[in-house]
Amino acid sequence: MAISDGSLSASSVQIGLLIFADFADLPIRAAYAPCPLTVPAGLTDGDADCWGLTFDTINADVLRISPVEHSQGGTGTLSIELHTDAAFPALLNAIENPALYLGRRLRLWQVIFSLNGQVLEIQPLARLYMTVPRHRASSSEYLVVMEAENFSALIANAPARTYLNSTLWDAGDLSGIASQGVNTAPAVVPGGGGGRPFGTSEFVRLV
Repeated sequence: MAISDGSLSASSVQIGLLIFADFADLPIRAAYAPCPLTVPAGLTDGDADCWGLTFDTINADVLRISPVEHSQGGTGTLSIELHTDAAFPALLNAIENPALYLGRRLRLWQVIFSLNGQVLEIQPLARLYMTVPRHRASSSEYLVVMEAENFSALIANAPARTYLNSTLWDAGDLSGIASQGVNTAPAVVPGGGGGRPFGTSEFVRLV
């Protein structure tokens, strides 16, 4: 349901933006607003990702969020620029562990809220999935650009994702590691030109 004209015309309300990034170790819930915003449980058009939760005011660590673009193919790729300080390497350490974010949800909502920080109406803007971030550094700052894609793009464009990377998607799935232990190559015949000896099935294991 779209945010109503009645809410927009009231004099004591403001418009804000909520963001939820489902990092496995520490989910981020933040608000583009002058104060923390609380979403009442059961609010129409909300869900378990926001009901009954408080979104803290975004600080200077989040520099910008790209515009949300919708097309026939779904929501376009969304970029979030995060500023990081070498003196506080927590974000850099998290980025080095793809299992914490790769393929996990990133949500955006537009909200109407009262002056005391209570969300009155909420409208979902985007539901995307985080991918591998990019790093950008200069003499004055270090940025991490986290990109999120819709589900169709996530499964259609899979660069460098192989069966051997199964632990990135499921920490308990060791099948990729196990498969590396059974890779085989033809045995080399002493004095011959290499290749598998005719009439045998002997193989040597790669180390």
